[in-house]
Amino acid sequence: MEHHSTGPVCPQCGQPFSKRNLNPLHDLAYCDNCRVNYSYRELMAYYAASTPNDTFDFPPGTPFTYAKNADGTETISRKFLGPLLIGLLFLAGCAIVLYLALHGVLPFQYSIYSGAVALLTLVVAHNSFNRFNLDSGNRRMTFREGFKLTTIAYDDIAHIDLVQMTESDKSFLLRAVLKNGKHVDMVGGCKKTDLDSLQHFLERRCFAR
Repeated sequence: MEHHSTGPVCPQCGQPFSKRNLNPLHDLAYCDNCRVNYSYRELMAYYAASTPNDTFDFPPGTPFTYAKNADGTETISRKFLGPLLIGLLFLAGCAIVLYLALHGVLPFQYSIYSGAVALLTLVVAHNSFNRFNLDSGNRRMTFREGFKLTTIAYDDIAHIDLVQMTESDKSFLLRAVLKNGKHVDMVGGCKKTDLDSLQHFLERRCFAR
């Protein structure tokens, strides 16, 4: 099992860096305690090398599973059973409403509403499934969110960011910020605690040399 860390620390004093002092896009990191500037990418490379690199276990309760493949790649999947069961319940309810509407028990327009809800349920359930394939040999990762499949080279990533999706709830989004300033959304709709371990795991893979 890999050691779970909270991120890079200063090589001199061993204190964690304040987030306000990390500037991945300009490759800078500043330690308030030592008053020294470092290369962000060199720090992340050291951070990646400071933990074992064999397997990984997510903390209990998080919605992700890990698998080491025979070809040396690694796969991280978001658990799909919960959204699937909820989706099936919604679909069952839509089917009942549709049946009653077609037989005159409910107004006919309810059949249209139930069809729209059923379609939305399928889309939401499918988009809740995320899968990452990490290929450290070729230094790239391919991930899927719903129907969208994206491949990113490790060397194109400036940093991996965790952001709050909305201020009104506690839903967070994990995204890769590229060196060109653009960002790619990887997985969203999760609690911060669920994404913390995934973020640090991806950082250790992407920034390892």
